[in-house]
Amino acid sequence: AVRKALPSHVNVHSTWGACTLHHLDDLPLSLRGSSVERPDMSLVEQARSLNFPQVFSSFRRQVEKDGLPVRRCVPAPTSLNKLPTGLDRGEIPSVSELIGSPEAEKLVGTHDSRAVMRFVGGETAGRERVTYYTHESQLISTYKGTRNGMLGEAYSSKFSPWLAHGCISSRWIWSEINQYERSHGSNESTYWLVFELLWRDYFRFAAIKKGSYLFRRGGEVGSKQKWSMNRDL
Repeated sequence: AVRKALPSHVNVHSTWGACTLHHLDDLPLSLRGSSVERPDMSLVEQARSLNFPQVFSSFRRQVEKDGLPVRRCVPAPTSLNKLPTGLDRGEIPSVSELIGSPEAEKLVGTHDSRAVMRFVGGETAGRERVTYYTHESQLISTYKGTRNGMLGEAYSSKFSPWLAHGCISSRWIWSEINQYERSHGSNESTYWLVFELLWRDYFRFAAIKKGSYLFRRGGEVGSKQKWSMNRDL
């Protein structure tokens, strides 16, 4: 949509980025399908052409069998080029303007006492949580045994909010786990957190491949179930 809206003389370069642990181009040939022969495809078209397995176990076996590499994180730039002369940078909208409700501003900085911890947005807070869970508290070493707990903030990583909003990437988390294992050793728990990131990859690729079918009543296979209803219940 963005490419079509721009003038023809504007070149748009797409990159896969760090939305998944494993880069689209690094997936095994058994998964890549027709995209290997079609370099002219857009990234989304390549993802949609994947020979994607119906279940996670098949995806996991193919990825782990080939010892799929995880690309290194790109270092942050030390400087940026100046903006073009005369460019109108505009104004950063307020929270109320972004959400479209004047009441939204009142929620900024508030904390629900029922929450297990204070979730603060942004990369800095996300990095602090990962550093605490791995290097500082070493809670990652017991992750597999505690991850299904219900109370407190220490039983699981709590990385999801920052991952979901793009504040931190799964590749960066992987690099921190890798560093932790070099310093303190690996075990089933350190592996299991990477395993959960692989689960995330599966659903990311599945969402692109299947699209809105994931949310339809019959699912992506068009299953027609006859549901019973007991009004007395």
